[in-house]
Amino acid sequence: MEQILNVLEMKRVSQFYIHVDGALGGMLLPYLRSNWIDFNRPISSLSISGHKFIGSPFPCGVVITKKHLVEALTSDIEYIGAQDMTIGGSRNGHTSLCLWHEISKRRSNFGLEVADCVAKAEHLYTQLKLRDFNPFLNPYSNTVVFNKPSDNLVKKYQLAARGDYAHAIIMQNHYIEFLDYFVEELVTEKLDLAKIR
Repeated sequence: MEQILNVLEMKRVSQFYIHVDGALGGMLLPYLRSNWIDFNRPISSLSISGHKFIGSPFPCGVVITKKHLVEALTSDIEYIGAQDMTIGGSRNGHTSLCLWHEISKRRSNFGLEVADCVAKAEHLYTQLKLRDFNPFLNPYSNTVVFNKPSDNLVKKYQLAARGDYAHAIIMQNHYIEFLDYFVEELVTEKLDLAKIR
């Protein structure tokens, strides 16, 4: 954030809009680095996916913004007798209820869930590093990047892959035993390939 603000100041840009696309990380950062997302800074809006970390069964998201920006989009809807503040008039009540239910049920545990996901990502990173898979893990992240395995393992573990790299996003449903098994499969494949060569 500081780098963005420094560039804007250096370029003498006085009118700007900063949107924080939180997607998955927007649920992690407040528990790992509490002062990072702060609307006292010049952040205009923030979005978080409800179907990722929170686990809503439907794709959905939350957008938080400043009141004056919402009011600029608000319109009177005669047939419902109310004002509409949603993007494009979208009002899926079922999705909102599912998201509200998940947040209400688990909000006191979100910090523990975040800490657990990050600890497991660090565990996977360490195991991959010990076995020379060239892993990378950003601070405050649950995504581990490493050398891409075979297409069979990419498909089996539903890894996102691009070029020579793949990444695994470590979530609440991943257990240490599962991650260790995954690493052993990578090692076995690597050894088998070395024998062939």
